[in-house]
Amino acid sequence: MLGAARLRGAATQAVRAGASTTTARQIHFAARPACRPSLAGSRPSSAIAQAQRTLFTRTPPTPLARTRQFAYLVLTLAGGAFAVAYYLDSRSGIHRWVAIPLLKAFTDPETAQKLAIKLLETGLAPKDFGVDDEILQTELFGKTISNPIGLAAGFDKQAEAIDGLLDLGFGFIEIGSVTPEPQPGNPQPRYFRLTDDEACINRFGFNSEGHSVILSRLRDRVRRWLLHSTNVASLHQALTGSPDGSSTAAQQLLASHPKSNSAFVDAVGLPRSLQHGKLLAVNLGKNKTSKEESVDDYVKGVERLGPYADMIVVNVSSPNTPGLRRLQRRGVLEDLLTQVVKARDAMVSAHVNPAKEGGKVAVPLLVKIAPDLSTEELHDVADAAINSGIDGLVISNTTISRPESLRSSEHVRETGGLSGPPVKPLALKALQTVHGRIQGKLPIIGCGGVTNGQDALDYAKAGASAVELYTSFGYQGVGLPRKIKDELTELLKAEGKTWKQVVGTGVKLSEVTVAAPNDNVPMGLSPARDEAFTKSVASVKQELAGLRQNLGLPSASSPPPAVFVPDREKDEAYYTLVEKANAALGLSFPAGQKPSASAASPEALKDAPKTQGEQAAERAAAVLKDPKGPEIKVQVTDKTKKVFGDSLRGRVAEAEDAAANRDFGKVDKSRVV
Repeated sequence: MLGAARLRGAATQAVRAGASTTTARQIHFAARPACRPSLAGSRPSSAIAQAQRTLFTRTPPTPLARTRQFAYLVLTLAGGAFAVAYYLDSRSGIHRWVAIPLLKAFTDPETAQKLAIKLLETGLAPKDFGVDDEILQTELFGKTISNPIGLAAGFDKQAEAIDGLLDLGFGFIEIGSVTPEPQPGNPQPRYFRLTDDEACINRFGFNSEGHSVILSRLRDRVRRWLLHSTNVASLHQALTGSPDGSSTAAQQLLASHPKSNSAFVDAVGLPRSLQHGKLLAVNLGKNKTSKEESVDDYVKGVERLGPYADMIVVNVSSPNTPGLRRLQRRGVLEDLLTQVVKARDAMVSAHVNPAKEGGKVAVPLLVKIAPDLSTEELHDVADAAINSGIDGLVISNTTISRPESLRSSEHVRETGGLSGPPVKPLALKALQTVHGRIQGKLPIIGCGGVTNGQDALDYAKAGASAVELYTSFGYQGVGLPRKIKDELTELLKAEGKTWKQVVGTGVKLSEVTVAAPNDNVPMGLSPARDEAFTKSVASVKQELAGLRQNLGLPSASSPPPAVFVPDREKDEAYYTLVEKANAALGLSFPAGQKPSASAASPEALKDAPKTQGEQAAERAAAVLKDPKGPEIKVQVTDKTKKVFGDSLRGRVAEAEDAAANRDFGKVDKSRVV
């Protein structure tokens, strides 16, 4: 009893001293066998030890349990690593067959695009881990790119996800369109899916955050690259020829020239996309409040954003800015491009590359045109491009037309530009026309309906040095660039040529196919809608047949009325007049076919019954021949107009009479004479 009391006292002191509850309990229960000796005598010591272990300790795991736990841990880590690797690979099917359908089901196209931009901006988006085949390598404006597949302007309008998009495997990307001042664009909704055609209609209207915001993002991106230790060493070595003390020297250089950091990138020998074998283009637009023919917006864009771009694209073909497409007229376009070229040349001269012979880094200038121009207008654009001194063209932008091949019925009549596979025939025709006009003097970037490798190859054969995609990227997801590159590689190997070798070899437009998302669906609206349309047509036909019957008209199935055609030899003018009248009434007959009716003979006309018009004419003639004349009653009212003459006195009397007889409470709308 005394030993137990001491142990309990020790437990109490341990608690007061701050010991753990488990330690106090162990001390407390250690005294219990001494207090109850009968239990100790009735149980073996091993049983007592086992009872104490189950109360306060865990049973040590067996070797088999340890092995099982280790296997679970390995499988969990392996599964997690596989899931991460699967997600990060842009070729994974989950991105196209799960992510895209979910976005289409629960978001509108503009919201889905914004979510994609935010994900790409975080750096957690999938990437293209494939390696581009050398057969795809090409040169664009003297710069080597690993593949000719680019992303058109309109996706990353605010320059938020440049690196994320380049990591998806594009050879170049185009940001914008960027306007000098911020503007919200057109009211929402302004972006619509034509799902049956995998096409879209948009009327964004150059929604842009303005030059200042875009410029700050481009600068911050270059600064982050420059402050990386390996890049700082490369920069210092490029500028001084020695890597010693590179970090301090280069950071001081960057701090002293905050607005010239793009020149530091040029000094290292990288393109301004900051990735080898890839380019960054900036698309310039106009504010809606700017004057229609003013070039100031484009000049400002060249001066401010040009130092951070590998290419500059002047957008004069958006259908969503009033008056913009009128800038494509030859005289206006040539003057505009000439002024923009001067601004580009001045910008290039102001940013010197100290590590390059000559000190200047060329920034190509391109113009983006619409596919809706006539052949003559396309020739004018090509001539203006050559005469102004620009470096290339982008063909084409969205179209304002609605081709008959469209399958979708929803949103087809929305105002805006149509993009996607239906644009491909129009863009290819325009590209081929311009390419034939300029005779290879300027590179052309093809754009419009590129969804697979065959589309890219068609554009190359039509004369495109590179291609851009946009709408298909939203329908097929992040794996599209790699998919197109793989398909294009197979097609080129089958022909035994490289990309550069097939450019401009020629393509027959009649043999060009447009990618159809649902080949098993017949052309038209859709099976259900076609049936409803057929029923509606039958109902209308039935109503028309009933109206014909009520009006005493022949049924639609009756033979058409005979066509009267006079003798052409006797009266050429009359024959031509009657022929035009028959054509207007839908009674024209095929050329060379004899009419089913001829002019009636004079004898037949004498015996024919007189018409109501002829009878009325005879009655009028009889009245006029009567010497007595008809009895005519003349009713004179107080409203009869009096004649006062043209003299001054007469006009005064007429005014007094009018004032005396005027009823100011009524409006005299008629006078009886």
